[in-house]
Amino acid sequence: MNIVICGLGYVGATIAACLLKDGHSVTGIDPDPRKRADMKAGRSPVSEPGVTELLTQGKAAGRLRIVEAVGETLNEAHTVIVCVGTPPTQAGGLDLSQVVAVTEELGAAIAARPDTAAPILMVIRSTLTPGAMDETIVPALTKAAGAPPGDRYEIAFNPEFL
Repeated sequence: MNIVICGLGYVGATIAACLLKDGHSVTGIDPDPRKRADMKAGRSPVSEPGVTELLTQGKAAGRLRIVEAVGETLNEAHTVIVCVGTPPTQAGGLDLSQVVAVTEELGAAIAARPDTAAPILMVIRSTLTPGAMDETIVPALTKAAGAPPGDRYEIAFNPEFL
């Protein structure tokens, strides 16, 4: 399966390593040039036992690709996993700006995919507050994609922490 991972921090890098271990092809996306450089070299940008070894094996097998932005990565993807940060705000809530930005970028890429492309599964793995999917994420994705979930994409929420 071809899987795109948006965000190569602790969660994204670890998921990438595990998916590579299982034989999947992974395209990792992150704006941070240091994380991209580490991942391109088969090194983990985070400290987690076994992750570097799995990344190195996936890279050697030709199943790991690292890019800066979504671009055309969705044209061959089956699944997208969003693992970007949601840091705390001054008021104690979560800053969803990174998730919204990635969601809008993914929506635009979905809109640009050929109509004949198979539907893609979008999995939000970032930490969100209750209601954020329905109130913020799905509307942003729907607007950017030009269509609601259903024919061109599906969306799921699988939080890392709550």
